[in-house]
Amino acid sequence: MDSISAASVADAFSKVQGSGSLVLAKGGREGEIKLHLAGTTAESYELDASYAEGLLKARLDCTSSPLVRVVKDRLFGVVDGSLTVSGALDRLEGTWQATLRSGKLDGSPIVMSVNGAFAPGNFALSEGHVLWRGYEVTGLATGLDLDGGAGTMTGHFHSKTTLSGMDFNFALALASRASSTHDFLAKLSDCRYEGQFTDFVFQDMKTASWPFFLDISSKGLFIKGGLKNEFALSLLADGSISAKTTNPFAFTVDLKGRIRGLDIDLEAKGLGIDMKVLSNLVGGLPVIFEGGRLSGDVLIRGNGNDPDFSGAMRLDDCKLSLPGWISEVAGPISAPIVADGKRLLLSVPSVPIHNSNFALTLELIFDQWVPTDIRIGMRSLASTIVPIETKILGVTIKGFAVPNLDLRIMGSVLSVKGKLELRKTDITVTPETLAGGVEATQAPSSLLDIDLGISFAKSVRVSRQSSPPTRSSHRAMSRRARTPNLADSRAVC
Repeated sequence: MDSISAASVADAFSKVQGSGSLVLAKGGREGEIKLHLAGTTAESYELDASYAEGLLKARLDCTSSPLVRVVKDRLFGVVDGSLTVSGALDRLEGTWQATLRSGKLDGSPIVMSVNGAFAPGNFALSEGHVLWRGYEVTGLATGLDLDGGAGTMTGHFHSKTTLSGMDFNFALALASRASSTHDFLAKLSDCRYEGQFTDFVFQDMKTASWPFFLDISSKGLFIKGGLKNEFALSLLADGSISAKTTNPFAFTVDLKGRIRGLDIDLEAKGLGIDMKVLSNLVGGLPVIFEGGRLSGDVLIRGNGNDPDFSGAMRLDDCKLSLPGWISEVAGPISAPIVADGKRLLLSVPSVPIHNSNFALTLELIFDQWVPTDIRIGMRSLASTIVPIETKILGVTIKGFAVPNLDLRIMGSVLSVKGKLELRKTDITVTPETLAGGVEATQAPSSLLDIDLGISFAKSVRVSRQSSPPTRSSHRAMSRRARTPNLADSRAVC
């Protein structure tokens, strides 16, 4: 036995070093190696391998191995895992498992773990788990017949955030028609997929089973879903596209057009959208639609990554709320919506709420299909008194007010401007607020830009909420906003 007193491996990402042992036999045709390598951090590798009588047996364990070695962009973290292989060099089989730690995908934390197995012509995954931005897949399992071009996939999906409450099981089977080629990727380009969603639940939509199939060939891509073909999509090789959805989908549309590279030219007719479902799908909007339906026709043209929209739509029987500002649901309202380039505009001259009315404008500016600039305007009408419940910089305001407000959200910046006339309102402040400070137990989720003029009627009542003293109660101060003195009628941050 020969000892390996010092071994070192280095690349652009880290350096590991260690020692081990090496045994050679039969003129070097057989042997055994054991090696332990570790870095200055938690990164380490343990190799135990032997080769005899034409058979390899090996096990590799790793801890905190940087993922950037194999994935260069978007996904980052370190991997703990193991790999075991055995057999002849041309017919190896084995198992492996991997867990991603400190993972981030597109800047958001991600949790991933999976087990795997492979053999000549076969590849499988089991016990796969992925959690990212509130979307979770558990029990992910796949089986691929690489020679025959067949495979299966099963798992369970659950959403905790944007698609809150969506939950279903899924199963997928594929069969390739390209049996003459040994290239598995070529087999995937000429095959048929069949699958189904089971126990599907999302808001008011429930179904025990929803089958679908997908067909890929040189002619194009074809998808159909539902027991009555409620969903159909075709994308031909020349770029022509057509899609249609019908009830019970929350989105109904008849779409036709063409895609050429990055350029798209699409016409959506008979558009029908359940606004409550859309509101939950988009998430993050300051206005939440509690009901109603959007209908109309829209043209979508230009760069597919950031197209322009044009058309006329209509909102009917819609109810909406402004959480954190208005304490009751407003509506119902019916009004036209105009799509013009990157802008979507809703203007309602009179919105009923609490035996009163106010004027509302909502403007969305889109960038790459996403509303990145959201503007809301509220204007009081004659004798408008709106029930409000809000908290501004540690001051809780609950009661009734005459609003003339402009709210704007761009990224993480919330801008509030205008005037607020308080009537029959309770204002609750803490001793820290009166002292000119705010207890900063955590960083605020958004930056505040407040330019709000507040006037008080005689019926406004200010109360002081007692709270236990803390060390930081007079010193803690958000760097993002200055707490206004309540003697001011105007607070500027």
